[in-house]
Amino acid sequence: MTADRKHEAYNEAGQPQDKAKVESAVQVTQRWILARLRRRTFFSLGEFDAAIRELPEDLNIRHFRKLPGSQRSQYEALDRPALLPLPAERYELAEWSRVRVSLDYHVAVGAITTASPTALPASSSRPGS
Repeated sequence: MTADRKHEAYNEAGQPQDKAKVESAVQVTQRWILARLRRRTFFSLGEFDAAIRELPEDLNIRHFRKLPGSQRSQYEALDRPALLPLPAERYELAEWSRVRVSLDYHVAVGAITTASPTALPASSSRPGS
């Protein structure tokens, strides 16, 4: 998969109109977890983290009020079958642009100016090649 296609796939994943729904879901989850832990006393950050890690599964198996099932059952029925395996190789971010070598044998790439091989004056050069 090319970098352009990955960029397109990322942009297709969530549209701006989904932002309010996601923020609302995060707020509900945060409030639910804090309400469950409100009367407990913790003596270390590790103990607090362990208590927090136990709770999302309880939230996921809780049944919806107006719909049948739970978040877990919806995930198993809809999302899990659509998941794809991770790519074999890691994604490597690269930006390509055409630059022109100036008379002093330097090229400017963004805010960086660097020397170019002397065989390429006043011609196009491609960074990284």
